[in-house]
Amino acid sequence: MKSNPPIVFDNGIELQRDKLICFHSEFPLNEITSLQVIGNKSSYRGPLLMGLMGVLFFWVEWLIGLVFIALSLFWWWSNKKIYTLRVHTRDGRKFNALIHRDKAFLQEVLLKTKNQMEVVNKDADRD
Repeated sequence: MKSNPPIVFDNGIELQRDKLICFHSEFPLNEITSLQVIGNKSSYRGPLLMGLMGVLFFWVEWLIGLVFIALSLFWWWSNKKIYTLRVHTRDGRKFNALIHRDKAFLQEVLLKTKNQMEVVNKDADRD
């Protein structure tokens, strides 16, 4: 059995030989049944309400109204999707292990964790 060095993805996110560490949470690889990356939509209520306030303010003081409308448009366009790495365990529980804006980063963590899980399972079958 060869000892692999831990893979450090980011500060606090580490894949060791037998567990995935996400900040202060540890997930033993032999307890994980599946992993998935889920996209969460951000809410557009805030920018919408700010835009409506801008329209109302436009009738009272047009400059303040334009500022509110411009800020709401900027907020709307800069609103990004947030992604979650979800861990399913043998006892049926689901954990949101990581929340990140970079989907590619979470997919890299998912892929390397699945590869390490296969190695751990093969080693367990040999014993």
